[in-house]
Amino acid sequence: MFKIVDNLERTNNHYNKLRTMIKDATDLLIVSPFLMPDFTPFLSELDFKGIKSFRLVTTLKGNNLEQISKLDSFISIIDFFAHYPTVKYSINIDNKLHGKIYIFKSQDNYTDGIITSANFTERGLNQNHEWGVEIQDETILSNLEKSIFSEIQYSDLSIDTVLEMLLELDNYYKNHPNQDGEDIDLDLKKYLPEKSKTETDIDIDIDIDGEQFWLKPIGVTDDPVKEGEDFSALTYRLDFSRRRPSGVKVGDIVISYCVGITKILSVYQVTSDPIYATATEIKNEARRDRWPWSIGGHNLTPEYGSKWWKYDLTLSELINQYLDANPGSYITAVGGRTLGALQFGSDKVKLNSDFAKFIIKRVPH
Repeated sequence: MFKIVDNLERTNNHYNKLRTMIKDATDLLIVSPFLMPDFTPFLSELDFKGIKSFRLVTTLKGNNLEQISKLDSFISIIDFFAHYPTVKYSINIDNKLHGKIYIFKSQDNYTDGIITSANFTERGLNQNHEWGVEIQDETILSNLEKSIFSEIQYSDLSIDTVLEMLLELDNYYKNHPNQDGEDIDLDLKKYLPEKSKTETDIDIDIDIDGEQFWLKPIGVTDDPVKEGEDFSALTYRLDFSRRRPSGVKVGDIVISYCVGITKILSVYQVTSDPIYATATEIKNEARRDRWPWSIGGHNLTPEYGSKWWKYDLTLSELINQYLDANPGSYITAVGGRTLGALQFGSDKVKLNSDFAKFIIKRVPH
């Protein structure tokens, strides 16, 4: 049974409906691109004695004024929950988010939810002409929650991350005291940490249609990877040059190899969008000036990565084996039979998916 939530009916608007739903809830989930700049008035009306968790999913896009009010929202949440240490709260970012969803649970049982056009703002919940659908079906609500968190790009922002953003904002205001207009030269998104993924989060089915596969060198001629270096860490930062690796997407597969002897090091699945190094990172790490872009990777072959040098998986041998077994085929996505782009200094090359899978099947999982 579905019910309509209607802002044109004062007693049945989103604000009052949310307050009613929250009364018996122990777990709150708010999914909204736009937010109240200050959560305190709304949260102060709630009885937090029985509430166990509060989760927020929203956006944080750089180079516009909206990120400033969003930071105010984050600070108000952190300040409020400092007085409720038993409540577990989290702030999560999905920059493709457009929908607005509110889900409530009581003792791990789904009780209520709303799918709506209404953002979590004063105007969205009270004033704008907004309509939503109230849902109480546990299966639908459970599937909605799983779908929402499967697309999170940056999870559980720490207080330190928010404070770094705040300092950056303060510095920006000092240098731009008369800022006006919607577009601003400030990108707080660069402070966002990559989403942590466990092995159960990662889809390691390399036969997914449409998957992109990349080959990436690690190390440079004057500072190559040495035998014995460990590449078994489950999370790894894949560094790229000053040209943004815009073609590499979350979910893509990156096969890494060491410069020089060209042995395969490990296979990673991309877990974050490209992030540019901060001024502090570039100052403190000399190599970051040359390799400022990075992408989070989850290691799909950690056991192999712990002893990669013991295997004879070199690129030249793998290429020869593949082309011998597949005459007339190619190894790059654009139809090349050599890795010429890498030889001329490129930091990656997109592989023919069949060749990529050929390599991966020879890497012990």
